[in-house]
Amino acid sequence: MSRCLPSSVALLLSLLLLAGSPAAVLATDLTIYTENSPPANFEQDGHLTGSSTEMVLEMLKRSGLTAEITVAPWPRGYRLTQQEPDTALFSTTRTPEREDLFQWIGPLLRITWDFFTLRDSNLTITSLDDAREVGRIGANREDAKCQFLLQKGFRNVDPADDIAATMRKLEAGRLDMIISSNLAISDYARLAGVAADSLKPIYQIRQADLYLALSPGTRPDIVKRLRQAYAAMRKDGTFKAIYARWYPGIEPPPQTP
Repeated sequence: MSRCLPSSVALLLSLLLLAGSPAAVLATDLTIYTENSPPANFEQDGHLTGSSTEMVLEMLKRSGLTAEITVAPWPRGYRLTQQEPDTALFSTTRTPEREDLFQWIGPLLRITWDFFTLRDSNLTITSLDDAREVGRIGANREDAKCQFLLQKGFRNVDPADDIAATMRKLEAGRLDMIISSNLAISDYARLAGVAADSLKPIYQIRQADLYLALSPGTRPDIVKRLRQAYAAMRKDGTFKAIYARWYPGIEPPPQTP
């Protein structure tokens, strides 16, 4: 059974908050942004849940930190986490280009990046060079997959803030294919009202690990406490248990420095 919590509200996770201190409610340690990106983090019946959500909550609980978690469009959360102190974002793909933009805790999840198209499409992709010749590729703006294509010089990317809108554009024939992750594609389709079995993967690009990304201005003691909590979850099996519940039969990513 997955855990859910109200989204866009302060999470009362420290002993002080549990004791009911009004001052503590007003002074959370962290502002955390996330997006609707199932199965890692998403809203369900007005609550926030997902594998990464559970892991982040457990880290906060163990570290005694308080946080306000807000569901926001990915570009907004991505920008604010780079600019504001004591701010975090999940689930964030760690890439060489992003390495110095954040402080990293994880990984929380391993995915693959894939191109998807409609099941009745005759489109064939055997390389990234083939993908450059496609008419239009849908992608989520400021997402690592979108950034990857743009950095590779793709001129046929159609970025959007809303992945559900991108899915509907694919269904309507306004896109030739989209770039997404293997674990999220079915849930993205469901959120967009698109039949998951109407889609098919046609090319796998790479593996990627997703993390909790902390702003450069996050206080060192907060970073230290969260890293210690994550390491403890790895050591006592909590991380593996959460991962197995959400992704049965799939090995979790190895712990990294």
